[in-house]
Amino acid sequence: MLHTILKQNHIMLHTIPKQKEPIIYNSFEYLHKKTQKWLLEIDFIKTELFFLKELIDEHVIEICNSKNFNDAKMYLNGVAHEISLNEKLTKSIKAHSINLSLLTEGIYLTKQKEIRKNHTLLKIEVENYKDNLKYMKQQIFELILKVMKMNKSKKLLR
Repeated sequence: MLHTILKQNHIMLHTIPKQKEPIIYNSFEYLHKKTQKWLLEIDFIKTELFFLKELIDEHVIEICNSKNFNDAKMYLNGVAHEISLNEKLTKSIKAHSINLSLLTEGIYLTKQKEIRKNHTLLKIEVENYKDNLKYMKQQIFELILKVMKMNKSKKLLR
């Protein structure tokens, strides 16, 4: 009935779109969920890193026979470094997640500012880590694609 009255008075009804993030985005439960999401992302990235290592290893002979050997060596070192960072980041996020769990239980309330600050720093670290990985993946894919194209053209010339 209200809708009919509003329609008769030419008042438009607007629906308010749902917020992407909860309004109480600083709640400990919300922060804990974010850290759980980070852990899933970091775990997937670890799988990607091992795949990249295997991808380079798979094409190592072709890479050695090309002028791209130094690049490949640098990328392999980069992947090893990122795997190491992945493990450290995972440990940091897990420790932070435990602290957030304790906060949701009402424990560590005196350390709440410190834990929130740590959350912000971890968020930045996770984003930087993901951005660095995207760049590295792009470089490795370009190298492998170049090597695969060279291989393909060599096979066509035979």
